[in-house]
Parts: sequence; C-alpha cells; structure tokens
Amino acid sequence: MTDSSDAAPHYDAFISYSHSWDNAVATAFQSELQSMARPWYRWRMLRTFRDVTNLTASPGLWPDIERALSQSQWLVVMASPAAAGSFWVRKEIRWWLTHRSPDTILIALTDGTLLWDEDAADFDWNRTNALPREELEGVFRHQPRWVDLSWLHTPEQANRADPRMIECAADFVAPIRGMSKDELIGEHVRQRRRTKRWVRGTLATLTVLLVLAASGGIIALQQRSTAIARQYQATSRQLIADAQNLQDTQPDLARQLLVEAYRLDPHGGVLGALLSSAAIPRVVSVGGLARGVAYSPHRNLIAIAGNSGVTLYDPGRLAVLAHLTGQHGYAQGLSLSDDDRMLAVGDQEGYIRLFDVTSPTRPRLLASAEAHGAIVDNTAFTPDSRHLAVGIDGGQVLIFDIGGPNTLRLAATFTGSPTTGLSDGLAISPDGRLLAAGGDNIVQLWDVSQPDRPTLREQVQGSGQTLAFSPDGHLLAVGGRDDTVRLWDVTQPKDARQDSIMNGQRLGISAVAFSHSGSTLGVGADDGTIQLWQVSDPLHPVPGSQLTGHSSGIAQLAFSRDDRTLASASTDGAALGTDGVSGQPGTVRLWNIDGASRSAAQWELSGGTGTVPAFDRTGATLAAGYPTRLWDTTGGAPTVLSTVPSFGQGGNAVAFSPNADTLAAGASVALWDVRDRAHPRPLVPGGQAVTGASSVVFAPAGSLLAVGADEVQLWDVRNRGKPVQLSKLNDSRSKGNDVAFRPDGKALASVDHAGKIQLWDIATPSRPVQRATIKAAHGNEDVVAFTSDGRTLLAGSSAGALTTWDVHDVAHPRQLASPISHVGSIGGLAYDPQAPLAASAGEDGNLLLWDMSDPSHPAVLASLQVGGAFDPALLAFSPNGEKLAAETATEVQVWDAQAPNILRRLCAQSPHITPDQWKQYLPQMTYDPPCAS
Repeated sequence: MTDSSDAAPHYDAFISYSHSWDNAVATAFQSELQSMARPWYRWRMLRTFRDVTNLTASPGLWPDIERALSQSQWLVVMASPAAAGSFWVRKEIRWWLTHRSPDTILIALTDGTLLWDEDAADFDWNRTNALPREELEGVFRHQPRWVDLSWLHTPEQANRADPRMIECAADFVAPIRGMSKDELIGEHVRQRRRTKRWVRGTLATLTVLLVLAASGGIIALQQRSTAIARQYQATSRQLIADAQNLQDTQPDLARQLLVEAYRLDPHGGVLGALLSSAAIPRVVSVGGLARGVAYSPHRNLIAIAGNSGVTLYDPGRLAVLAHLTGQHGYAQGLSLSDDDRMLAVGDQEGYIRLFDVTSPTRPRLLASAEAHGAIVDNTAFTPDSRHLAVGIDGGQVLIFDIGGPNTLRLAATFTGSPTTGLSDGLAISPDGRLLAAGGDNIVQLWDVSQPDRPTLREQVQGSGQTLAFSPDGHLLAVGGRDDTVRLWDVTQPKDARQDSIMNGQRLGISAVAFSHSGSTLGVGADDGTIQLWQVSDPLHPVPGSQLTGHSSGIAQLAFSRDDRTLASASTDGAALGTDGVSGQPGTVRLWNIDGASRSAAQWELSGGTGTVPAFDRTGATLAAGYPTRLWDTTGGAPTVLSTVPSFGQGGNAVAFSPNADTLAAGASVALWDVRDRAHPRPLVPGGQAVTGASSVVFAPAGSLLAVGADEVQLWDVRNRGKPVQLSKLNDSRSKGNDVAFRPDGKALASVDHAGKIQLWDIATPSRPVQRATIKAAHGNEDVVAFTSDGRTLLAGSSAGALTTWDVHDVAHPRQLASPISHVGSIGGLAYDPQAPLAASAGEDGNLLLWDMSDPSHPAVLASLQVGGAFDPALLAFSPNGEKLAAETATEVQVWDAQAPNILRRLCAQSPHITPDQWKQYLPQMTYDPPCAS
C-alpha cells in the first residue's frame, strides 16, 4: 500500500462515482472542473483523476486506484443511491478517511436524497440515501460543501454558457484553488474575455464564432445574475416583513431573518430594519417555568428563578455566571438586597435561602430557614438589608432578622383579618417604614419601623395580587384580579388617597414595577401583555407602549439600574416552533425601553437640551447634552471624556471643526481647543463671538463658522483666538437644524422668519449674495440639509412634509418631491455623508429613515421612536456614517448605524436558524445559516 506521505500530490482531485449511473455526469463535470478559469494557452487548470480516462490496462485495479488516491489533494464524491451501494466508491471513501481529512471531501449530488441535520451535526440518515452510511456516519464536524447536479444527466447538458454549470463548478474549484467563489467566477469571465481577444487576433472567422459563444455565455450569466439579484431583493424584503411580524412572538428567529435579509441584499430597506432591531427583545431561556426575575440595583446582574433553581446572568452578554440549586421544588419569591450583596430565594416546599452574591460567579449560601412549611410567594428586603419579609401561602407574612452572617431568625408573624388573608402581593417602602401586603380585595399597610413589632396602620381598596412602591415612597401601585392597577398616595398612610385607576389588560394583573426614576410603571397581566405607563403625574397616568409576545402570564417585572431595560419573567415558550405550539417551557425577556416607550436606540445619554448634537470627523467623539459633555463612542456604551462649561441655562449649540481640533459651543459662542479630549482649553471667552446662539455650523473648509441667532452670522475663525465677524444674512433665523453649508462650501441654506428657505452664494463670505428664496409646498419650512453631493436640498416643514429640491444651480431651485409623513412639524433633519440616507424627526415623536437613492422618490425605510409629542429631536450623523444621534430636551439617543456591528449583535443574541425554520421561510434555498461563520 502506498501511504499518502510517500507520494507528492499529482492530482488536484480524485472523482469517485458509480459507473452504472454517473458515467455521463462525471464526464461532463470533470471537463468543466478542468477548464474553469482556464487561460487560452493552457490545456486545463486542474488535474483530476477519473478511472475510465486515467487507468491503464492492469490486471489489478486497486493498486492503481490507491496510487491515484495517494497522489490527490481532494476527493470528489458523485453522490447517488447507486454510488452509496458501490463497492468501489465505498472502498475509495474508506481509504480517504484513513489517510486524509474529511474536510477535503466535496460532494456532488446526482440523484437521490441528501439532508443535513443541524441539531445532530450529521446527515439525516433516516432520509439520506445518496451516501454510504457505514462509511460516513459521524465523520463530518459540520456540513460539508456540496452541490446539486441532479439536473445534469448527459454531457450535452454541460453547456459552458449554462450558468448552473458555472455555479456548480465554481463551488468545487474555489476551495481546490484556494480562492473565493466570486474571485473565481470573476477570473473565469476575465479568462474568457482574454481568450476572445487572442482568437480575434489570429482567426477572424473563428473570432466571430467564439465571440458569439462567449458573449452568449456572459450575457446568459449576466441575465441570470440580474434575475438572481431581483429574486434576492424580493426575498430580502419578504424576510424583513416576516421579521417585523415575528419580533415579539419569536424574537430569536426575527434576528436570524434580518441577518439573512442583509446577506441577500445589503441595500434598500434592510438598513432601516437593522437600525430598529434593538427594539427586538432579548430572550433568556429558562429550564422549566420562569417564576421570577430580579435586577441588581448597582451591577449588570440579573437573577432568574425557575423549576431547577436560580441562575445568575450577565444581561449584556446573556452569559450564565452561576447556578444555585438546593431548593425543595421550584424556586420563586426572588429578591436582591439594596446593598447588592444578598439574594433571597423561596421555594415550593416552604424554605427560604439567603445567598451572598458579592461575587456572582462564586455565590455562597449564608443561611436558610423554614417558612412554616407553606409555599413561599414573595420576599422583600428592608432598605438597610437587616430584615427580610416573606409572604407565604395561607395568608401570613413573616419577618426574619438577618442577625449574623449565617442567621435567619424569625422576628414577627402577622396575618390579615379573619376574612382577608395576605397571600398575594408584598412590598416594603424605600424608607423601610411601611410594608404593604395584599389579600382578597384589600391591601393592608403595616408600620414595620420596628420589625419585631409590626403595627397595622390602614387598609386600602384593591385586589392586591401584586404591589410596588414608587422610589420616593409616596405611591403604591396595587394590581389585582379585576384587571386594574390602582395608584394610592400613601404619603400619610392613615389618610391614603387613591389617585387614579389604570386598566386595559385582561385575565388579572400579575406583576407591577416602578422604574428607578419613578416616572414609568410597568404592568404585566395574565394575558401575557406588558403595558408601560407614564406616571409622572399620578392623577393622570398616560399609557405608553404595550409589549406583546409572551404567550402566558407575567410572573415578575424588574427594571435595570439605568431604566433602559425591563426584564419580564413568564411561563411561556422562548420561541414557538413552526407548529405554533412547541418550544422551551419558560422565558425571561429583556426589553429595550425609553421611559414609557419601546426604544430602538443602542444608547441613551442623560442631559439633553434640544440642541444639535455633534460628532467629530471620525465619529469617535460626540458633543451633546447640558452641560456639554464630550463622549467617547468607540467602545460599547459611550463614556464621558470631559465637560465643557456652559454659558446660560438653555444648553450649548455645538460643532466640531472639520479637523476636529476645535469645538464651537454656545449660547454665547466660545471656541475650545479639544485636541486633548479629556482637557478642553478655552480659546475665546464666552460672549466675545455672539450671545444667544441656537446653532453653530462649521463650513467644510473649517475657516468659516455660521452662528445662528436672531440673524445668522458668518465668522472667520482661521485665528481661533480672535474670530472676526464677516457678515450677517438678512432676515435669517436659526433654531437648530435650519442652517446648512453645501459640501463645496460655496453656498449656504438658511430659513427666514417667514418660514422660507434662503439660498446664499458665499463664495465671498464677507459679501454673501442671496440667489433664491423657496416657499414651502406645505406649511413653513423649519429645517434644511444638503445631500453629500450638494445637488439636492432637503427641507422639513411645519406640516410634516419632507421636500427635496434640485439645487445644483442655487439661483434656480427645482422641486422634486414633497411627501407628508410626519404628524406635526419636522424639527430635526440630517443626511448621512456616506450613504443615500436621510433622517427626519417630528413632533409626533417619530424618527423616520429615508432612502434617498432617487431624490425624486424618497422612500421611508423605518420609523424609530424618539422623544415625545411636541418635542421633536435634533439630529446628526457622524461624518463616517456609522452613528446617528438624536437630542431632545431631556435626553440624547444614539444608534449604531454600522451594519457589521449590528449583524454581530444580532448573531450573538440568537441561536442559529433551524433547518425547519429555514425550510419554512427560505424553501427555495439550500440551508445555510447566516450566523454560522
């Protein structure tokens, strides 16, 4: 026997096939493999071995076959039922697996069935009949490369102009030659063209014939490529629609469909869908039923209770940190202490366990106690973490003294009235003086300032199935089986007053939670819905977003420390199967929220002022907020680098110079040297340039600064220490996004006091000339922005219309389109410098992303929630197009607009699409999970 190590490779590939079935197919395919991307002066590019053509007459076939195998780099198996039963094919495969890696096997399906089982990481041998099971079962670590040649049965079908043959051959030749498929096909086309040029110079007649043949092949390939591109575009759009429909019921699948939609067509509406994808809830699958969730008050840590115990997670990475077992029955009644050190866990058999979670990866049991042998329904720590209240089935509340490091001592027990048990909700006020316990149609308020001697102070109306105090302790939310949530003012417990009643959900309220700011109340119901309420005015609560997708009741709600995430525990399935029923038995979902609204922003920064945010030229630094802060945006969540002192109480309009070493900030305007981002240095004292500025904008060259005040002023800032005012633009005004330089720096657009657009020639900044005035098609114009090529001007009006104008000749603007898409005025407008993409923000609280590929037909790609009613955001894209910032009067929101980053996040947050799901949504395509590599 000749070992592979004894002979240098002589063949690129060995073709193993069934002579009885695949002789014609193997002949055609061998020819195509050898000629793929072949220069005219070479007979073939690859040397392939096929026994009929290569074996000499020999009394012993196997030694010659074995020698050819040992001299080959790849094995091509022509798979069919006949091949699976062929003695020679099976023997050749066995030899290869003994001497070579299975990663060097390529498969061409010519007949029969070939199915890969992703879960088993092997072929589905119950249905696969085209390969020998005995030789190949369990051999491949991942799905091997294979192509479908079942359409090819005669050499005549191997037409070089047939794109199917080119595609199939390229799939095999690419790995053999160590090239990508696209490179290979490109080289194939180039070699064809070179061949045509050579033939044209030698034989004119043959040139004509060959050109026709080659051109026909190229045209056919181009036509097929065009058809495939259109099919991919249509499929991509359908996947986006499917993902939007599934984002609540099957969020993991929705993420996978979005990634595949981008892979099929990385243009068009998919970018808008990617930008809004942060609103898709993240899913944590729980072993058994999810019965509770608690968020750490100071760390990125969540605890989830389920049938098998409690699991500690890092919510950012959805990574398991530790698993706590030892409960009797399922775990529930979950709570974390305010000092972030202890975790209390109850269970089905009436036991309480106290864990030290200071190190979440190494939690340890501190103490345990029996809670009268009854099911533990709820637990709550006092704010000083010295006592633990426990609600148990049967209508009792127990108070334990956490005396020593390993002690839980029962300090007090109390019950409701003879007709009212306390078997439902339990909550302790933030000052630790008041305990609320819910029963049947009544909630009792107990003074627990002396925990070992609780005193009943008051009873209020409400079926207290679930209870929560506001962070200031003034409000108590009471959720009941009557489908209502009652807000009680309990500032004076003896004179508790009902402020309002909220309803709209069904089957009973099962969970309530206040945000840490106290402005938002999350309400979970047994119908699986979560309603967010704005409760800044408890007398008039305002409904916000409703979060749907859970298929069973909500067991518990918890807000993250920054109020950006709401965790919901439910006993439903993590992701329904294709039958709409099967799935994991329980989930916790992490919802991205902004106040009482669902949010798609990646980050929220505090301290908005309603001025225009500004990025430096690299997008690495963002200036925004009040006081003006410089934020580092290069990592994950932005971090503060420094603070620039503000002048006045309205916040600063800000702008970076094109070279990013100067920051203009004002009201009043000042210039800062920000080459050292951590230590800004003032260049011009506040007030020297101008007072009352609502916008500052640098011209592209950086030597000119437009300052928006009662009138827009132009300043020469070449000498940063001594700026010089050059001119004023008559009758102009500024409120933010209403001053824009054309990218060539020779023209400027502003808005006058009557709401008309002014177009200025500023070739000589000291003598600006107004070339045209544009009246809004609908309402008055409020904001303007130029496209990156400077040929089109975008304008947003008070009527919610986005109008596009052809302004290549500023003296003769021409209207292109004026769709009305916002309800109310457009207050913010920005254009992506790197892509035909615009963003507009309106008084309706919506941020719309526009496809500007054709300015005559702008199309809405996505609608994002930002700001509130009558509070439109001001907008800015980073110069590299990778981020989008929106600033309102209260906050700054930032989106990562770089597709690769979003795709990585979507893949990291969801498991691979299954073969069955792929078959349902992409039945015409071979299973190829988008996040597999």
